[in-house]
Amino acid sequence: MVSDSLFGNADAWRSNPVNAFAAFVISPAFLALSKRKEVKRDAAGTPLPPAPIRASSAKVFIAMFGKFLRWLSLHEKTLFDLSSADLLTFLE
Repeated sequence: MVSDSLFGNADAWRSNPVNAFAAFVISPAFLALSKRKEVKRDAAGTPLPPAPIRASSAKVFIAMFGKFLRWLSLHEKTLFDLSSADLLTFLE
């Protein structure tokens, strides 16, 4: 089972990180991490939940994550044993 939490199910992230990320990227937990500053409110002033991510945006994020996973594989690493230096090297 895939959790919509970033750290909810380590086994899912180990066995199928693409599916785990795909579930996470469309979850409320992912939206909560976004840099959206504006909070929309209803007529009574109650904060509304953020709008769901567009399917096209999710597709791009998932593709980018796939590229990162391929890079990890080429360097014989997994999500569970990469270092901050590895991440910086990938981003360069």
